[in-house]
Amino acid sequence: MPKKGNHKYSEEYLAAVAAGYDTVKEFTDNDLCIYKAIKRYGLYDKLCGHLKRKYEQHGADEELAAVASKYDDLAEFKEREPHVYSIICQRGLYHELCAHMKKARVRSYTDEELAEIALQYDDEKEFYTKRKGAFLAICRRGLLDKLCVHMKKRGSWYRRKIYAFEFVDGCAYVGLSRYPEKRYKQHVSGKGDSAVFTHIKQTGAAYQFKILTDWLEKEDAAKTEEQYRKQYASDGWKMLNRVRGGALGSSPVAFTGTEIRKVVSQYDDMLDFKKGSPKYYSYLRRHELFDKYCSHMRRVPISNKERKDAATEKYAEAIASCKTSGELYKKHPDAYKWLHKHQRLYELYPKIKRYLTDEERMVIITSCKTRGELQKKSPREYKWLLRHNRLDEFFPK
Repeated sequence: MPKKGNHKYSEEYLAAVAAGYDTVKEFTDNDLCIYKAIKRYGLYDKLCGHLKRKYEQHGADEELAAVASKYDDLAEFKEREPHVYSIICQRGLYHELCAHMKKARVRSYTDEELAEIALQYDDEKEFYTKRKGAFLAICRRGLLDKLCVHMKKRGSWYRRKIYAFEFVDGCAYVGLSRYPEKRYKQHVSGKGDSAVFTHIKQTGAAYQFKILTDWLEKEDAAKTEEQYRKQYASDGWKMLNRVRGGALGSSPVAFTGTEIRKVVSQYDDMLDFKKGSPKYYSYLRRHELFDKYCSHMRRVPISNKERKDAATEKYAEAIASCKTSGELYKKHPDAYKWLHKHQRLYELYPKIKRYLTDEERMVIITSCKTRGELQKKSPREYKWLLRHNRLDEFFPK
């Protein structure tokens, strides 16, 4: 066994240690360093293929099916058998074993119910905080103006106001915001690298803050802001705006069913969906809508072996076109980084021996008749003789 602190384990030793365990958890609990070494050397699939994961230790699919068949309600099953439910999901058996269970019905409000709930609140922010589901249902149905007209406005995800700063020295700034009062405080306090604050700090000029419009739909607000900016500029004002107008600031927090279906139809794998459309993924997860919109997607995580095989196939052409790791790094850095990350770089591009033994060095030196020949054939050995003052010993003048 290697001494403590020496991480150069032989493959035979690693194989012998791994063979003594049946599960990954048992292996990591008792020999974590050896387990990490196997992964570091890229030998996991070869030496640990027999190990069972935690969820693989708890019965066959038939046993899981027997437990799931005892329940008719999904909520009750998740509450009483959370571990079994988790294993079923990990193995991708949810639709097969839980199809007979009664799912909790998603709350669906009628327009009359939404109107009654909205009348209980005088502030949009309070309404959203206390009855988020009802508020989002109103937004999705386009009833915000109709049912929440009596409420105090705290900004809107769908509407904006146009505002302006007019300075006595002839400068002006035009912007839009769903929180105009809050945006005013940010400008005058210097938060967010404000051009208004910079101008106040440099000139100390007095100004007047104006709200130019009532609430506008966000698409109309972007166009209107640009129109006001052009109007101010044509009237002789020097504009402080640094970029072109029309930026809406924040994204909507609610998506329509049509929008969601259009996006999810582009994906067949949940992991790809999460990476490609993170906003929609977060929205569906937050509102527990995966079963409704993502039932067609693959949810079982891809194994490390499958992922490695796919990546190897992806970079096979790049690897085959390069003779050395240095050439690969210059021409195909993505392939180089992938090989380095998975400890496969020296498997495909073995290290060239950097140092020779004394016997190998002498063979090279004695094979040359003159200093010039040695310098051309092996400059490294020529410099070695020169550094050790032995050049005259082998090649007398």
